Amino acid sequence: MKSLAKKSPSANSVFLKQAMTQPKTTGGIRPSSQALARRMVEVLELDQQWVVELGPGTGVFTEELLAQGQPPERLMLLEANAAFVCLLRERFPKVNVVLGDARELPQLLTLVGPKKIGKLISGLPFRNFPKNLGSDITAAIGSVLNEGGIAVQFTYALQPPFPAQAAALAKLTGRRKNLVLGNMPPAFVWRYEKLP
Repeated sequence: MKSLAKKSPSANSVFLKQAMTQPKTTGGIRPSSQALARRMVEVLELDQQWVVELGPGTGVFTEELLAQGQPPERLMLLEANAAFVCLLRERFPKVNVVLGDARELPQLLTLVGPKKIGKLISGLPFRNFPKNLGSDITAAIGSVLNEGGIAVQFTYALQPPFPAQAAALAKLTGRRKNLVLGNMPPAFVWRYEKLP
């Protein structure tokens, strides 16, 4: 399938600069690998409905979502870093790119259309966040997912990425699906489902 993303030779340099200046929110020293992106999107089980991507960074997961058939007009990228937002808007001109805080997901989602969604994918570094921030974002995710909706998140740790108590309160139940050795560092992919 033809890529819907514009190639940007500056993506790696933008990521490196942000990793050096904002390491806690960037979450790594290099973008996620294509191998991790492929596994994340496979676990998400695309079905043409709206998808929200949190913390898209340079757009590695975004590119895979589009390559696997996600309609760009039904894709929202929510990014808090203005430098990444500029890059994403350049790379993915047909995708809804929103500058904002993931804690405000319910309000920001209505700017592009739906109030609820069935699919969410996240590259946010939950393990780098203070516990209250991770809990607030988890609550926001739970509030926008339909019953039976799926959220996919990766982590470098053995423990679940979402804070356990916050996930329970948000009615999100998760399990580890894969270990992606082709990422540096190796990453665990988790799939969460919204309970009734």
